[in-house]
Amino acid sequence: MIRTEKISVALIQPLFILLALLSLLIITVAITMLSQGYVAETRLTPGTEGQLRQTAIHMSKMLEGESIGGFPGFEPPDNDKNYQRKIKKSEYNGQDVNDWVKEICSYLETIIKKNPNMTLEQILQKVGLSAKETEHFLDSIRNVHSIANGLENHGVNPVTLNRLVKLMERLGVEPWP
Repeated sequence: MIRTEKISVALIQPLFILLALLSLLIITVAITMLSQGYVAETRLTPGTEGQLRQTAIHMSKMLEGESIGGFPGFEPPDNDKNYQRKIKKSEYNGQDVNDWVKEICSYLETIIKKNPNMTLEQILQKVGLSAKETEHFLDSIRNVHSIANGLENHGVNPVTLNRLVKLMERLGVEPWP
């Protein structure tokens, strides 16, 4: 014959309270992580930083060779005075801009494929850029868009410009008003 004993209420109450407190702790941590954007620890795909660096170099060509968001700027070859003038004095034409924007778009498309569902700001933060560097990178893309927009139908193909606009939208970057 099996003998059963009553479990003491004094043992059940502390156990119940402990489980309730543990549940509250888990909920608090989850809410904190969600509010700070830690929905899931998103890792950048290898190669993303290189794609960002190439994007910055091509944007730099349109912005007098300046560094972009902490990435080094473009330096034209010393032996090509024409190219140096084109970059350092912004003496490029619409076709140059069209070609550079096509390259920028290709890099941005790869970044999106490697890091789906992330904004460019999130990606730049994950790479380790400061808030100031991130803002400079985002502003540089806006400046590139503005330059290309001004040269639409003067060497910049509307299809190229539209491609840039769509990529900016997907990456959460709004053009200048």
